[in-house]
Amino acid sequence: SFHRSPCLPSASHTPSLATAGKATMVEAMAVRRCAALPLLPLLSWSSLLGQVRARVWNVSFSDSHSSAYRIAGTVSWNPPDRTDGITHYEVWQAADGENLYGTQLWDFNGGNPRMSIPVGTNQMSVMECWRVTTQGTVPAADSIVVIPMPTENSSTWGATHLWDDANGPPPRPELSNFTFSQRDPGHLGGLLTWALADADFDAGFLSHYAVYFASDANGADGVLHALVLPEESSYEVPDGTEIGGFKCILLYGYSHRGAANSPSGSFCFEATGYDFSTTTRTSTITTTFSTTTATWDPALVSITNVEFNDTNSAAWALEGTISWTPPAYTGNVLHYVVALADEDGANAAELWDATWGPKVPVGTNVLAISKRIWRKTTDPSSPANFITVRAYRSDLAGLQPLQEAGVVAIYDRSTTVLGSSVALDAVSFQDEDAAEGSVRGTVAWSRAAKQDYGFVSHWDVYLAEDWQGTNQLLVGT
Repeated sequence: SFHRSPCLPSASHTPSLATAGKATMVEAMAVRRCAALPLLPLLSWSSLLGQVRARVWNVSFSDSHSSAYRIAGTVSWNPPDRTDGITHYEVWQAADGENLYGTQLWDFNGGNPRMSIPVGTNQMSVMECWRVTTQGTVPAADSIVVIPMPTENSSTWGATHLWDDANGPPPRPELSNFTFSQRDPGHLGGLLTWALADADFDAGFLSHYAVYFASDANGADGVLHALVLPEESSYEVPDGTEIGGFKCILLYGYSHRGAANSPSGSFCFEATGYDFSTTTRTSTITTTFSTTTATWDPALVSITNVEFNDTNSAAWALEGTISWTPPAYTGNVLHYVVALADEDGANAAELWDATWGPKVPVGTNVLAISKRIWRKTTDPSSPANFITVRAYRSDLAGLQPLQEAGVVAIYDRSTTVLGSSVALDAVSFQDEDAAEGSVRGTVAWSRAAKQDYGFVSHWDVYLAEDWQGTNQLLVGT
């Protein structure tokens, strides 16, 4: 309950509504000083109810048109926590997140184009159009802006970078400077900063800047270290970063199809210590590009934690939901493909989601098998023993390698009794305990290529008097 009293407004405590995008309800109220009552600590709504998001957030866009300056695809977003008062959304392409020189985009809407997106939809399918601002291509449109209507200011808007897929690696940004400031001489760690030589450089062909470690200033043996959004102009190299045998830090223009053909800036040091020299590349950009393939850290791009629980009790039939944890970096992921596969991950039979079909959108991370399917691969002689989840990536123009895929062994829940039908190629054990009467070591086994393991829920390891299991003792599962 609130106690009303005659209080005077305090000019020195009146908050600015310019920060309403981050403000809570209490922070947006005028604080009043009361002569009759003592000042009490204020409890914000965020401390009582959790932080309230007052703006559109998590805006994303994936360009499905592979020609320069032409865009199409899906824009999606999360709405503010409170949508009362919002009548609809508008989506614009612009020169920045404040909708500078913005032009409004049309939603295809299944063949019924519209410019007003209903509340609750939270996505639109961009009708194919030119990537331009009201000023043409200079400055270029490099932002997507989602505006809840009616609007009074930009504090409730959401925005994201607009990457124009031109079916090739990006042009090289020319820099006016590229510097590295060490915090601790003798150790790698500090601040990289850079500035564009051309203020009107078209960042729409970049998805990121890429920081590489390399053996020389031309990028030999380059390994991707970090990706930085195009609107940024600095990157903190963490203290203690291991650079191995590399001698240079380089900055490239980067898109989801790869890096520019040469670095924009380099920072090299002597092998005997961290004495740096800087170069800024300003040579002419050509229109013929060669792809620089990033060597990705598996921790960034691997899919993990695949789970599946078969809810159909019939043998050879599967039903239920498959879920997974996406890669740490999904900027180059166009969609996911889920399949049944054999022992080698081959002969994959793609699964269809009832909503999405065979291409599961980024951010979904689940595929529902809502109707019974048969557990089989594309080769009748190769049983389906695994479910694989793989990302279809723009930089590869295909599926990621199996080493980075998410995998789970299938347990086909049924009344099937295994008996002696499950064979292994080999079992091995080497005793590492020198004491007589006790054993210690690793039991290892190899699975047979064409064996069906789908009815196996787990493996049990026993000690026994003979290979038939006489007087067996369970030692591990």
